[in-house]
Amino acid sequence: MAGGLAYSNIELSIRRVIFKEIEKRNYREKEPFEILISTYNKLFDAVSELRHEILLLTIQNEKLRQENLQNGQGTLEGKVTEKSSVLEQKIYSLQEELTNLHRRKGEHAQQIVDLTSKLQETEKNLNLKETLLSEAETKIIALKDEKKQLEISLSETEGGNQVLRDEHQALQIAYASIEEKLKILHYENIALVERLMAYKAHDAEILNKENEHFVKIKQAQMQKELEEAASEVKVVTADRLLFETPLLSSSIPTKVHSKFDAHEGEVNALQFNAAGRMLASGGGDRKIKLWDIGQNTCSLRGSLTGSNAGITSVEFDANGSLILAASNDFATRVWTVEDQRLRHTLTGHSGKVLAARFMGDTSMVVTGSHDRTLKIWDLRSRACKLIVHFQVSLDVHSTKKLPIN
Repeated sequence: MAGGLAYSNIELSIRRVIFKEIEKRNYREKEPFEILISTYNKLFDAVSELRHEILLLTIQNEKLRQENLQNGQGTLEGKVTEKSSVLEQKIYSLQEELTNLHRRKGEHAQQIVDLTSKLQETEKNLNLKETLLSEAETKIIALKDEKKQLEISLSETEGGNQVLRDEHQALQIAYASIEEKLKILHYENIALVERLMAYKAHDAEILNKENEHFVKIKQAQMQKELEEAASEVKVVTADRLLFETPLLSSSIPTKVHSKFDAHEGEVNALQFNAAGRMLASGGGDRKIKLWDIGQNTCSLRGSLTGSNAGITSVEFDANGSLILAASNDFATRVWTVEDQRLRHTLTGHSGKVLAARFMGDTSMVVTGSHDRTLKIWDLRSRACKLIVHFQVSLDVHSTKKLPIN
């Protein structure tokens, strides 16, 4: 409605401007011609009157001459001559005036020609301006249509922007809520980790006390056996020694067997195979490396790739043909040792997978995650068979059949 009123006001203003311009043109170009034509008409009438008067005077003069010739009287001739002289003088002055009028008439005619030429040129300019005005009006109409389209597009864009602003505001509110929940969960996690560390410290203290008690009992028992052995005297013959089992010594290692750079970052997990001749290492560089252990050397056998985050746990199966690894990318993967190819990818946890183990059978796998769940997987169907929820994050080891937290 407002747009229509604006358009009508624009049209009225344009018409007023055009009308005023035409009035100015008429005043500028018509007024001089009117005065000139009026003056010319007056001069033409005056010339006609003078011609008529000259004609009358000429006739009168001719009559007087005839009368003078007929009468032949000296006095009368003098009077007629005097009167003729006056008339001739008057005719001469009238002829001069007529000449001036003819001259002025010629000047006015030239002015009329010049003004006519100027009028034609002005009309030509006026036609050109009218053409330009018509083109401008056409352009104005086109611009009005374009303006309407742009107003419609602007209205649609503003509506879309309003929807986007509402969605953005809703997302910001949701983000703030989720961030608040994340803070709460972070504080809960810190509290749970502190509790877990306290529990582990308490368990370690109890285990240390039990070990000390066990060592004391063992030492007392050994002391008693030594005393009894020292009090007894046994006779050992050569024949008896032939049938005795030879004695072998064992001790805790006191020196490094071999040292080498395994990964670009931290080493998070190590595992020997059942034969003890191959070592698997997992690190923060997202790789699992297989090492052949020799007498005094460790050589790289191959690298297993496919993980998108650091490795947290590695495990050989009983036959040493498969290797299982947990990762910080919420997934667990299985590779074959022979060709070092990725065979299975188990996804479903919503947190870091901290541990993964085979459950005796190479087709069953158990995983524990930071999301406080323990999952049992069947590699044949690549599906999760069981989910157990806990109140704390999990580390997993297993017996032959059952996983133990």
